[in-house]
Amino acid sequence: MSRFLASLYLAVGDAPSALPADTPAPAGQPSPASTPIWRIPNPAPAAPTQVTNVTDWFIALVKYGGLVAGVIGLSICAIQMMIGRRNRHAMSADGALGVPWTLLGVSLIAMGPILLSTILALAG
Repeated sequence: MSRFLASLYLAVGDAPSALPADTPAPAGQPSPASTPIWRIPNPAPAAPTQVTNVTDWFIALVKYGGLVAGVIGLSICAIQMMIGRRNRHAMSADGALGVPWTLLGVSLIAMGPILLSTILALAG
């Protein structure tokens, strides 16, 4: 009888009179903890082909929309810098400060699936 079952019997109050001893470990090896006799299946994630087709299309659509938004964002930053050239220095500075944020957003959209798949491959 395992120690777990014995502790359950003790908790319920229906303890057997004598508990058999655990089998000793082989010579030169540490005594093993009780190992479970069952294993939980852990299959690799696999999406059905119908779902994969839809998700690939959606990711491509989001990437395309993000790249279009990035081009529009850079154009807006350039227009702000052109308008703010004379007598509107704050607008020119806002346009210049928007360029790194726009480039960062476009690069995250372009590299997002690659980064995520790398992180998930390292974690799994």
